[in-house]
Amino acid sequence: MNIIFLDMDGVLASARMAIASSDKGLWSSVDIHAARFLSKVAREWPAKIVISSTWRINVEHHNWQYIFQGTDLFNQFHNCWKTPITSKGFRGNEIDLWIKNNNFTGNYLILDDNQDFHDHHKKHLILTDVYDGMLFKHYKKILDKTQLHGKL
Repeated sequence: MNIIFLDMDGVLASARMAIASSDKGLWSSVDIHAARFLSKVAREWPAKIVISSTWRINVEHHNWQYIFQGTDLFNQFHNCWKTPITSKGFRGNEIDLWIKNNNFTGNYLILDDNQDFHDHHKKHLILTDVYDGMLFKHYKKILDKTQLHGKL
């Protein structure tokens, strides 16, 4: 099994989507098409989703089903569905702690719009756009890293 560490802001939720939806709140800024694509990747790679976003602090587990309605992403959550929250909040440390706590030895992707990661994370990172979120050019990078060309 593989893991996808998922940030929300700048990946699946973006300023572009918030403006397009007339800024009706946090939930409306989620790009449903990007979420559906990610769901396909999780099925075909195969991978489980782990939320590394700051959204994990205030959004309860059951609310993710609402956020990702119309996709299968919620059903693809790992049992340990979010990274630990640390006092320093450095995402790279939180991912490393999740990996350690879960004795994870498989492959993983990090989808994020920020670069607060260690050097050993760089080969796993797909860096998205803080304002536009995950776009087609990012999909292509995901397909490269997961070797899913021709399957999606």
